Amino acid sequence: MPLAHLLATMLMAGLLLFEAGICLALLQRVRTRRRAVVARFSGSVVHRGAGRGPTDPVALRRTGPSGWWARLLPEAGESAAAPDLTPDVRRLIWMLMLALTLFLTMVLNLLVGTALLPALVLGLLCTVLAGYVWLRLRARRRMFRIDEAVPEAMDMIVRSLRVGLPINAAIKTAGEELTGPLAQEFTETAGRISYGQDLVGAIREMAERCDNQSLRFFAAAVSIQSASGGNLAEVLDRLCTIARGRQQMRRKVRSITAEAKWSGRFLSVFPLVAISALLLINPDYFTEISDKPFFLPMLGVVGTLLALNILFMHWLVKIE
Repeated sequence: MPLAHLLATMLMAGLLLFEAGICLALLQRVRTRRRAVVARFSGSVVHRGAGRGPTDPVALRRTGPSGWWARLLPEAGESAAAPDLTPDVRRLIWMLMLALTLFLTMVLNLLVGTALLPALVLGLLCTVLAGYVWLRLRARRRMFRIDEAVPEAMDMIVRSLRVGLPINAAIKTAGEELTGPLAQEFTETAGRISYGQDLVGAIREMAERCDNQSLRFFAAAVSIQSASGGNLAEVLDRLCTIARGRQQMRRKVRSITAEAKWSGRFLSVFPLVAISALLLINPDYFTEISDKPFFLPMLGVVGTLLALNILFMHWLVKIE
């Protein structure tokens, strides 16, 4: 098969897969809305992100992400990257990744002039890197939402303890009243406790899944109270105050470093935007030196310096 026919076939396959992915996304949205309507009229409405309903089955063992891509994520990233991705959404992601690989292969082969096999390898590597970055951002966003909701959850548990509820019932109440990923974790922890798992062990596992220091303090407080007694509500009230103080400090740090972060992003993106604008205005701008032996090494040096600039700016504004 000639190279032009092969590239045309790859382009057509990529476009078809992209269209199929869009169709799957639309079908998934329709199914979600239909389930929400059925749940509303059946009387078993569950708030978005509030976890399982009262009649939903609860697994005794947590089933984490089954893909190798999730195991690449460090610490709590594996459990936080894709906890709510349905099989349809995962198939959509695979199709989009395949379409992106084909698109990048064509761009590298036709516009840059890279050979077909190296272009395919580079396109695949770029797609895998993009998927990894997306999963990291998704996991980070989920853990950020958990961290933001911890003080409210602690406050709710304290109020439940003060009215006489046991700690397992307080955790279940917090999971039902809250929304978001922390509500899912609280609901799952309450389900595990009701199925016979040790209270302290279930809370510790939840803290490790969420990778949250305040939840680790919560697990330690429950462990100490169950072993030696004491006023758990007062201890958790103090933990809630500490968690709110740490949250306010993190917000102050983010506001102070916001200007430096955006400056670093601008300085990192501006060279790429400038080169793209030059190529759009004058496509033959680099024609005179593109066949020189120093052109590719020069591109490698420039790309390395850009990557080092991004890493340095990230390290400069990162405050533990």
